[in-house]
Amino acid sequence: MGSEDRFSLFATLSSIIVALAIVLYAWLDPTGFQGHLAKDGRGSGIIEHLTVIVLIPGILSGIRTFLLRGQFPHRLTGYWVLAWTAACIYFAGEEASWGQW
Repeated sequence: MGSEDRFSLFATLSSIIVALAIVLYAWLDPTGFQGHLAKDGRGSGIIEHLTVIVLIPGILSGIRTFLLRGQFPHRLTGYWVLAWTAACIYFAGEEASWGQW
């Protein structure tokens, strides 16, 4: 298994695991889950923090794709992906309140 396959497998499995954890949490504690759904809700704002975790594989994939931009048929494709990666970084920063806990 090549490094590209391992990275793709990691990105896919980590996203699936996070999604399953959210569903399991909603099933086991519906009241607590409902409380965490609200923006800056009681507790830790778990949905906002999980959004950051889900964005991490996308950010890593975007950086890796940008680094491999020479393999694409059009030279601007890598920069397009880099722009979306920057948007994911911004979105993750907003969801994490830029580290202001």
